[in-house]
Amino acid sequence: MIPRSAPAGLLLLGLLISCGGRDHESRGDHAYAESQFDAALAEYRLAIGENPTSQLHAKAGQAALRAGQLLIAVDEYLMLAGDEDKTTQAANGLERVAAQSVTSGNHTALQAALVGLRSIAEVRAIGSFARELAENLGENPRSQEALDILPTAAVASSGVEQMDSLMHVYGMVLRKLGRCEAAVPVFESLVRRGRLPDERALRQDGAYCALRVAQTNLQRRLPEESRPWFQRAIDLNGPESNRRAA
Repeated sequence: MIPRSAPAGLLLLGLLISCGGRDHESRGDHAYAESQFDAALAEYRLAIGENPTSQLHAKAGQAALRAGQLLIAVDEYLMLAGDEDKTTQAANGLERVAAQSVTSGNHTALQAALVGLRSIAEVRAIGSFARELAENLGENPRSQEALDILPTAAVASSGVEQMDSLMHVYGMVLRKLGRCEAAVPVFESLVRRGRLPDERALRQDGAYCALRVAQTNLQRRLPEESRPWFQRAIDLNGPESNRRAA
């Protein structure tokens, strides 16, 4: 037999949990006002664990940003974006994370913030960080996330030279990931436009990739499919060894 006091007990338990969440939020607000941002973040996250709301995710994101916990800030703003009415607020937060990531040299947080921005706000703000994005990828980028971001960053970039620089990095990422068939047209278009100073490197990268595609087709016993790729390797006028092999 269920005691008559059970519903009242459950109600009391619910009220205690609710009050506990508000206590954590109010303690977080107090810590934030005292510029104790790590403590504020901890309290907001405890409150989220009991009763996740958009307001708490926004507060946690801001506290994480002020505490320098940039990856946590990204997570909180992405959770905030789950509320369709808060997408703009979340995108603003991710922009601030990206800007602080550039200032602090936190490459991982910058890329996470830009991936988040792209997922909720398409090309918004990516152009503002295009140069930093290209520099942060380094000389040998292999990231699938970079592959997703770079074309968007190129379109949103502030000038044609910056756009071509980003597309060059995009072609290099394709090459590193073994996607030479997609990389060759990128290098060919950059050579045709002639806006980058190191045209020799572009021709070399493009010829290498075209030769790789041609040789792969030969190994698959597809000589007719190989022929145009060998010709493209020759037309790109890359290293003598590649032209001779083609």
